[in-house]
Amino acid sequence: MRPAGLVFPGGGIFFWFQAGAISALSRRLTLSKVPVAGASAGALAATLAACESDVDDALHRALSLSEAAGVFERGPWGLRGVWGPMIEEWLDQLLPSDAAARCSGRVRIDVSQPRLFPPGLKSVALCEYEDKADLVSANMASVHIPLFIDGAWTRRHRGRRCVDGSIRFLGKRERLMPPGVVEESGRVRIASVDSHLMRARYNKPGSFLKLSSVDAVREMMEWGAIHVEEMDAGGKLDALDAFRR
Repeated sequence: MRPAGLVFPGGGIFFWFQAGAISALSRRLTLSKVPVAGASAGALAATLAACESDVDDALHRALSLSEAAGVFERGPWGLRGVWGPMIEEWLDQLLPSDAAARCSGRVRIDVSQPRLFPPGLKSVALCEYEDKADLVSANMASVHIPLFIDGAWTRRHRGRRCVDGSIRFLGKRERLMPPGVVEESGRVRIASVDSHLMRARYNKPGSFLKLSSVDAVREMMEWGAIHVEEMDAGGKLDALDAFRR
């Protein structure tokens, strides 16, 4: 069977759609064996999938951190400036101590590095991680939306300035592919833009950055699970049959 894996594109707050999808995928696949790739919020999804993290626990911890930071009292843009530190603490709480070993060689995380000559952004794929702190740092570099996430333009990872791995600027971006997967037929994408429910509800610019209610987050997770059920029924998970439970 040809190599295959999962791809999680960026999506901001729509990460929770992917989290719901991961829950449904975990009932079908041994996710700890599936090659995965992610950029921006998709990097978080890829990492959690590879570590077989409990998405309900992930939500509980995220809500606790959100309440502690008072984001729900700050209006629809309540995540601005505080989202980065919250994500970093959340990852540190959530990921197991051997997360780097679980992800090295099997999880690709894309980051973008600013450059002057030629001007633009260089896309860099990370696949090996020294330890849990290095893995968390890679995720934080990939989700770094300039200014919005923590007030800073860039995030340093291994001494290099980085920004959100899904940002495109004056350059061609390499297609996001899981480690070892070279053919398009082996690329199984989990993205909110592929869900008719998500497209109908979140159709305004900037929706992916606006704070949602707890009920809306749970709804996204439910829709992510529904999306996986529809994909499976339509044969769109067949490339991953080697990983079936």
